[in-house]
Amino acid sequence: MIVFGSALAATAAPVPVRLKLKDGTALEGEVTIDVKTGLVFSNSTVGFTNIAFSALDSAQFNAAASAAASTISPNATGSLPIGWTNQDIGPVAIPGSVTLENGMFTISGSGTRIWLPQPDEFHFLYRSFSGNGQMVAQVTNMETAIAGIMFRQSLDPNSEFVMEAATLANDGMIVRTRRDPRHRELVRSEGDWQNRDEVRPPCWLKLTRREKRFTAYESLDEGISWQAIYDSPNEWGRSIFAGLMVVGGSSNALKSASFASVLIEDEVDTMNAESNKMFVVEVALTDGSVLHARSVSADESKVRIGFAKTNYVASIYAVSRLVYWPVPERLKRELATGRRGVLLKNGDFFEGELRSADKYQVKVSSILFGSRSFPTDRVTAVAIAESSARPAAYQVRTQDGSLIRAKSLSPGPDSIVADELRLGALAIPLEELMEIEASRK
Repeated sequence: MIVFGSALAATAAPVPVRLKLKDGTALEGEVTIDVKTGLVFSNSTVGFTNIAFSALDSAQFNAAASAAASTISPNATGSLPIGWTNQDIGPVAIPGSVTLENGMFTISGSGTRIWLPQPDEFHFLYRSFSGNGQMVAQVTNMETAIAGIMFRQSLDPNSEFVMEAATLANDGMIVRTRRDPRHRELVRSEGDWQNRDEVRPPCWLKLTRREKRFTAYESLDEGISWQAIYDSPNEWGRSIFAGLMVVGGSSNALKSASFASVLIEDEVDTMNAESNKMFVVEVALTDGSVLHARSVSADESKVRIGFAKTNYVASIYAVSRLVYWPVPERLKRELATGRRGVLLKNGDFFEGELRSADKYQVKVSSILFGSRSFPTDRVTAVAIAESSARPAAYQVRTQDGSLIRAKSLSPGPDSIVADELRLGALAIPLEELMEIEASRK
């Protein structure tokens, strides 16, 4: 139902939206929520319009989510994660850019040099970094000369840095550091270097900072286990930059590289976080919904899920899987067998029934091995039950990547309330919405 004219006042701040209605009408403008009337749409052409959820075919919310992919021009932060930005470092001839699509960053850059006496030239996607922690990424494909991860003292083209990167040259994976001017003068070199010619893209990269040391790692089993390959002294201040970098290899053309499974963990973030939690747990329900939860705890009968701004309790029989870390392709078969138990990062699968889980450990028990506990930093996923998707009237996607399968939608205070097939009413704040799609049946 569409009612043109004066709409009731809505309290939430308006967000950009693209609507497609079941009668074929396409609308683009802003939307708010009214607890009595539902969606309140407005633009300069139609003014204010009340739109019932039953009239929706699809809706895309917020500028960052209004297209399948959003290209970020230099220095823009439109759909980048909060606190991230991107820019060219040094005198590049052609400005670079970043595209974020389905959790994968594609970085395009020009520039022809790094780790030379002359100023660096590359494109940098970065965030601030102040404590101990780590940076992990997988270079999935590349046409650039160099693509990798970097800790950098400053954004100056001559700044000191520690870099681990993939190359298309015979060097394979490289580690480079630009040291302080006194060290450079002493050794007649920009800093330290190491090549790992056995590691070729696609490949996984990892750098850590622990007090006075930076450490680079290599993984030969898709990011499951890591071997330290290089240490470098850390004589910088606490506030630095961490991120992804691309040296295109050409001064007159942009070249691209793609990064997946990007993770930056800074202990300062953890200390500032209310939950003191360093990761989000993906909760897969047996009906096909997937929630990216800010907190999860479980016992033998129920699972407590912190989602959006509310805490929910689900029966253990409503949950299919808890995923603590992205599951590498080579391990997905372990979760496709219907077995119950814990999949560890090293690839081992310990069969058993879930007994408890919190942010510190997962406990399972089996007839053969009794009770076993595993620290969550060793756990990739917990398989609890098989999933069987059920028909849903709506699919709702949120900015954090969650997918909610709902029987119906209704307005709530500054939110849309999705009647999830297993959990019941889930309140999703308007600013966290990405997409609504009605069933085509």
